[in-house]
Amino acid sequence: MTRRCSNEGIEAALRRRQVLATWGSVLGVAAGGVLLASAARPAVQENPQPSTTPVANVAPAVKGFNLLLVSIDTLRADHLGCYGYFRDTSPTLDALAKEAVLFRECHSPLARTTPTHASLLTALYPIEHGLTDNITHERNQLVLADPVLTYAEVARQAGYRTAAFVSAAPVKRDTGLNAGFEVWDEPDASQRSADETNAPFLRWLSSAAEGPPFFAWLHYFDPHTPYRPPADYADRFQTDDKLRAYMRERRFADEASKQHSDGPIKDAKSWNTEEAINRYDAEIRFADDQLARVFATLKAAGAWDRTVIVVTSDHGEGLGQHDWPNHGGYWQEQLHVPLIIRVPGTEARQVRTILSTVDILPTLLGMTDRLPKGELPSQASGRNVLVEQGESPSAYAQTPGDRGSTIRTLTTPRWRYIHRPGRGDLLFDRLADPHELNDVSSKHPDVIGAMRDELRNQLDRQSERQSRYGATRAPARKERVNELRELGYIDDEDPDATEEDEP
Repeated sequence: MTRRCSNEGIEAALRRRQVLATWGSVLGVAAGGVLLASAARPAVQENPQPSTTPVANVAPAVKGFNLLLVSIDTLRADHLGCYGYFRDTSPTLDALAKEAVLFRECHSPLARTTPTHASLLTALYPIEHGLTDNITHERNQLVLADPVLTYAEVARQAGYRTAAFVSAAPVKRDTGLNAGFEVWDEPDASQRSADETNAPFLRWLSSAAEGPPFFAWLHYFDPHTPYRPPADYADRFQTDDKLRAYMRERRFADEASKQHSDGPIKDAKSWNTEEAINRYDAEIRFADDQLARVFATLKAAGAWDRTVIVVTSDHGEGLGQHDWPNHGGYWQEQLHVPLIIRVPGTEARQVRTILSTVDILPTLLGMTDRLPKGELPSQASGRNVLVEQGESPSAYAQTPGDRGSTIRTLTTPRWRYIHRPGRGDLLFDRLADPHELNDVSSKHPDVIGAMRDELRNQLDRQSERQSRYGATRAPARKERVNELRELGYIDDEDPDATEEDEP
């Protein structure tokens, strides 16, 4: 099943495409169920507990590499030194990148925490696995369904020890993301800081570093809002001419422009862009320093040279760019995430091929034969992009829009296409306009047409697989609703749902 289009494919589409008179019904029946696959699923318990692999089915441990997956929530790629940032926010990650494969063009399929982590662990798009938001407007909790295989289940079946240490409500066990993990550690409150998550993780890691191989997922919630770094980090970064130039080049909103904004920043209370960036960067540095403790523990235990390390994020952050203070939107700064993969014995290099979070596991499993694969390749929508660099694939993403609609995007090496139902499509030339400041859709109707065609193809393929997997749903626990409200994921005004306007 081919999921992507190459540069050659788009050019061919431009040459042969015929203008369509109408396109509202292109997806037909398949689109109608894209976001509602769980309707036919059986009910789940109030606090769902995904099934774990029976001990009798666990294979003897193989002599494979350990795998440490680190997801640093809300981390913009362009705020790391190894991605060209001018501040010293990430010395630990910068050093790791020098002995790893750094992917310069990794994009999240949805700038929200629960859906993208589900994609990271399953190699499926949000439409396919069914977790399309942190929680529904009806206060239902979406939960991974039994047919969906997680990598933790694959690893456990191969004899690996599996453990997860997470830091916030959007990835707690309510979501089903704990499937396959023998050890699962989450905060009692809505969130905890990286050092608080490190405490139990480092204890576990010190003992797990010896013996059979392990798969561990470590999730940090810093630098998510409200940008409250520890006191000794709070003043680490100060506004200067470099920051002001950085903001001007990208047209960050300031207090004046906020008053005239049509974007979400108009509702942000007491917003100061410079202060927000300074504190955001301080939290990145704090998380980076906590990760240094993890790496030191691996080295002290003699496990560094037999541990694969993957560092990425679920999504980026607006910080006032494009009038967005946070995330959940469709701009590149909210979707472009870091991806650093260190496989012992693999030469360090940089890869510029565009890929999605759903491609991370397939690409990783193609880089080494010392990690279990199980049945994941047959499930995955993602592909090993290292063997397809010449194809220059596109990256698909979506986000909830107004009144029940869905905004969808495609990113190629040259173009960024944004389909906004009822508001008009946008097109940006990434080579001439890397910060997405000038819409050129009116100048390139042929490109718009080809992008719409490819978007329909993407949705057709995802809809077919969605009918096979999907998610279950049940009323969310009151405690979970309160936790998500505390984190800003829930407001008390539900939009009126309408039918989606698809491309």
